[in-house]
Formats: sequence, structure tokens, C-alpha cells
Amino acid sequence: MGVLIGIGLMARPVTLLWVVLVGALVISGLIGLYAPSLEKVRWAVDLAAAGLGAVAIISRLTSYKAKNSKKTIRSFAPSILTWAGLFFGTSMLSSLLNTGLSADSIIGLKGYFQVWGILLAFAWLKLSKDTVDNFAKAIVPLALLQIPFALHQFLVLVPQRATLAAARELIVAPDVVVGTFVGSMTGGGGSAILAALQIATIAILLAFWRSGFISGMRVTVLSALLMVPLLFNEAKIIVVILPIALLIVFRDQMLRRPIYFILGASIIAMLLAAIFVIYTKLPGEATNTTLTEQLSQTAAYNFGQKGYGAYVLNRTSVLTYWWEQHSMNDIVQILIGHGPGITNDSGTSRINLATGRYAGMGIGLTAISALLWEVGVVGLITILGMFWSAFTAAVKLSQDARLTHWHRAAFLGLQAGIAIMAISLTHNNFFVFDIGFQALLMLMLGYTVYWQKNVNLLGDSDVREP
Repeated sequence: MGVLIGIGLMARPVTLLWVVLVGALVISGLIGLYAPSLEKVRWAVDLAAAGLGAVAIISRLTSYKAKNSKKTIRSFAPSILTWAGLFFGTSMLSSLLNTGLSADSIIGLKGYFQVWGILLAFAWLKLSKDTVDNFAKAIVPLALLQIPFALHQFLVLVPQRATLAAARELIVAPDVVVGTFVGSMTGGGGSAILAALQIATIAILLAFWRSGFISGMRVTVLSALLMVPLLFNEAKIIVVILPIALLIVFRDQMLRRPIYFILGASIIAMLLAAIFVIYTKLPGEATNTTLTEQLSQTAAYNFGQKGYGAYVLNRTSVLTYWWEQHSMNDIVQILIGHGPGITNDSGTSRINLATGRYAGMGIGLTAISALLWEVGVVGLITILGMFWSAFTAAVKLSQDARLTHWHRAAFLGLQAGIAIMAISLTHNNFFVFDIGFQALLMLMLGYTVYWQKNVNLLGDSDVREP
């Protein structure tokens, strides 16, 4: 039934794109947490995304004309897609040279590219400017949608997990506060994705406030509401991403208004300190800790010798360990890795590097380490290049006079969103498998690619304020 519906929707690519985005960002996570017995229903989202990618490729091929191919390539030429293509090629090469088309490699490749059809749709489908802007505007309602689900998870689900038995299993009760993203009653969850979405949305709203599209009172109320879920899920990554997001949006004020900038930075520092204090008082913990103890523990399992959770390695040692486990005799694996999927140690009974030789180590703890093990230095460089190209494109678009003030404000805020997603590579491994994280990233990259393509075809500005 899903295949038949998907085939029908391929004739309506805009509707199909909405189905994929809503399915990946809302439905998939809610099913996984609230109705895990229906988990296989989420495969329909993967199939829809594959169909969307196929429609985009067909559209690109049928619209190609040899007589003006040179002009098309020069005006289009988004390096975001170039880096994405290089990553796809590297992943396929690593798979073929290491494990062939084994079950692990197919699962790994599917994990990487399950919703990349979103990016192809923005790049190659003939979408109107208003339609594309509507997808960007949907980020704010999506962020607001997280609030009721986060409150229910904190008030109902967290107490169910806050037991001494769960604590002995290293289950952190507030990790189930994930909004509409991936979560489990017996494990971790996508609290970091929720934090990334909320902070990125706040950055976008502040960018619109700077441009006069939203009042100070309204942006204050909306920002306060968007911070509510982050008070309950202990996503300590906000200590890093919130200051960076605000620095990106207000970086020009450092020299123009240094006093105001310092004052604002002080307020943010006090806000973050208050959030940390709230974390120590959350009722979801089976054993509450002091602020000093939390800071000490956080430093230990991020930068010290303590392992993260049940793993031996942490977010820092996982990188040095990768280097220690390779030598010049492993030059092929250093360059292109051991194959997609070999760091997967959850939800599989198959023996791979993560579940066999390096069982319990956590070699795929972060996306950076997972990419190094799976697709090597070359694969990692292509992903970093894709993020850097997206960020620099957003910077240029935010300064392009051919775009309206609304679009330039959107790209100012989007710079913060892209930076936050890039920082996530060092914090978690959602990039390599999670459909919600990937859909949010592809939405940001796709919107950037679309306007990078179309601004070069505008000449004089022919877009209006949305």
C-alpha cells in the first residue's frame, strides 16, 4: 500500500516532499517512542524519500539540454552538491572494497542516504520560490510543536524511567524528553536534535527581529517558549551551541556596540548557569547531584579518561583511539575506512567491528569517529567540505542585494543552524543513521542550494518579500 501511494505521490512532488519532511521530522520519532510495535511503518518514509530522489533525478535529466549545458553548470554549480556527490562516491567505494554489498554495508548506506532525496528535490525539481519559502517557514511551527510533546515526556515518561534499577543500567531518565524525535523508554534519545532545532529556530527569529520583521516582545515570548523543552532534557550541548548561534547572528555588534555585546554575553552566561542549576534539581534523576559534581562528571566523560555511559571511550578519546588502532599498513582503511555500517552496535545481532573486535568500546560514539572508521579521512573531509560550503553559501546569500531583506535575514539565521548541525558531528552520531537529524539537515542544505542556484539566475531582483 505504501509503495502504491508513493508511486501516486511521485506525480505530485511538492506533496511528496511535505510527506517526507513531516514523516521524518514528526511521525517517525513519535512512532518509535509511543508505538514501537509499529516501527516498520517508518520504512514508508524511507521509500517516499527514495521516490522523491528518483523524481528529482528524472527531472534533472529531462531538463538537461546539451546546447546550454555549459551555462547551466556555471550558473548552478553548488559546491554543496559537489561535496555530497563525493561523499556518496567515497561511501560506495569503501563499501565495495571492504565488504562488498553485504547486509552491513547496505544498512550503513541506507543509514547515510535515507532522506537525501530532500536535498535533490530542492536542487533539481522545478519548485516555485513561494513553495520553497513555505518549507523554510515550517521550521518555526515544527519547533513550537516540540513543546507539548516535551512536556508530556517530562511529566509522564520521565518518572517511569527514574528508578534505581534504570540508574544501574546507566539509563538517564530525562533523555526521553525528545519532542518528536527519536526516543526509547529503555535507552537514549534525540535530545540533542531537539536542542539543535530549538536553538537554530531562536537564531532565525532573532535574525528576523534584527531586520524588523518581528517585534522585540514577540521574539522574546517565542524564544522563551522554545527554551522550555531544553529545561527538562538535560541537553548540555546548549552550553556550546547557544553562545555560538548568538555570536553568529550578532557578530557584527562586537565592534560596533561592544558594551551591548558584553552585556548580552553576560546575560546569556547567567542564563546558561541557571539552566545547569535546574538540571541538578530535576526530579527525573534517581540520585540528584550538585552543580559542581555535574560539571566535573561532564568534563570527565567529554575530555577526561571516563567512558561515556557504558562505553570505554568518550567524545575525545574515541578520536585518539582511532589513530592508535591504525598504522601505515592500514593506509586504505585510513583513507576510505572499513565500510559503511561497521560502527553500528545497536539494534543488530550481526558481528562487525563495533560488536566484535571493539565490542563495548563505542568506536562510533560521535559522527566524526563513525565517519573515520566507516569512510575514512577522505569521507570525513567530504562531509566537512559540504558543511563549510553550505555555511559560506549562507553567508554570501545573507549579503546578496538581489534577494529581499526577508531572505537575507533568513540566511543570517540559517548560518547559525548550519553551524549547530556541524558541531553536532563532534557530539553525537545521529548524522550516520537518524532520519530526523538528517531530514532537518537536508532541509537547511536544500533551501541553501535552491537559492544559491536561483540567485544566479535572477539578474535584477524578481523576488518579493514573503
